Amino acid sequence: MTLKLFDHHIHTERSDGTVSLAERASTVSVRPHGISDHFPWPGKMRDDDDVLRYLDDAARLGLRVGLEYDLGVAPPLRATTRASLHYMIGALHQLEVVRQGFERDGIDILGHGTMSPLAALGDPERAYPAEWQERLIQLCLDADVAIEVNEAYAVPHRQFLERAKRMGARFSVGSDTHGPLLPLDKTAAMIDAASLPHERFLVGERVHAAR
Repeated sequence: MTLKLFDHHIHTERSDGTVSLAERASTVSVRPHGISDHFPWPGKMRDDDDVLRYLDDAARLGLRVGLEYDLGVAPPLRATTRASLHYMIGALHQLEVVRQGFERDGIDILGHGTMSPLAALGDPERAYPAEWQERLIQLCLDADVAIEVNEAYAVPHRQFLERAKRMGARFSVGSDTHGPLLPLDKTAAMIDAASLPHERFLVGERVHAAR
């Protein structure tokens, strides 16, 4: 299956990617996507001014623009800066930090929600007990935050996605690529395995007003 859902999680040379904004703009016809570089990133994405330059440069090329915002680490952005972005992806840390970040930083998408050193331990159902998964999913529901299906790390796992579907969560596609745009084979398989409805996926727009 060729997956045509909107890919929110794509990096450029404005943080740790290897591809320019112009090159990213040329691949939108291959698969609908935005860009979402890391914030903060040393020397490149340090503050509101850097983010606004990034937004302006990308918008001139017709790109949808987000950020991968490091929850609990990134400095706060001005409300007007957040409102100028098409979406915000929050990188996961402790659940309490996630809750606070959702409330403060206007996050739209939870990026690679179970990608941590725990993932190396084997069975994710043991590493992430069902109660922990449900708490995280509920935090997303309460804040109207979508859960990313991440191609690069093939997370979250099927049982997590099935729980999120049953609980009524929204979802987002994220290739998390730092180089060339490649097929979303793992993402398509994950979506099929968990029977996730395509109508619950974001399409490059906020689902609520920036907070």
